[in-house]
Amino acid sequence: VDQKKKNKSNPLILDLNEAKKEVRSYGATAFVGKQKKSFQDEQYKLLTGRDRKQPKMPPNIARLVRKKALAREEKMIAEAKQAGFVLPKSALESQQEQKRKKSSQRQGEWNGPAPSVGFTKDGVLKLTKKPF
Repeated sequence: VDQKKKNKSNPLILDLNEAKKEVRSYGATAFVGKQKKSFQDEQYKLLTGRDRKQPKMPPNIARLVRKKALAREEKMIAEAKQAGFVLPKSALESQQEQKRKKSSQRQGEWNGPAPSVGFTKDGVLKLTKKPF
């Protein structure tokens, strides 16, 4: 608290953090492309405390990017197999396998066991009038 009062009273005393920020922002005026974008993202995060939203990509372009990524992965896997490497399962395969396991485990348990003495309506078991 005392240092802040001293800095306000004597304008010649420099705060090193402030000077560092000024030098960096002055140097950032020469940034181009990725560097400029990353600096702007950094400034946004300092100001708001959260990351900047990524720009949305049109679905047709996103599909092409995904398709090319899969093609690259398949090519890499084929080359590795040809070289004799043993590869782990891809993330996509393991996710599909987990989904299959869950669906087979829950086959008859979606809404609980089927009642043999009535029916369920709105989550309530309604009994039939037949004696059981």
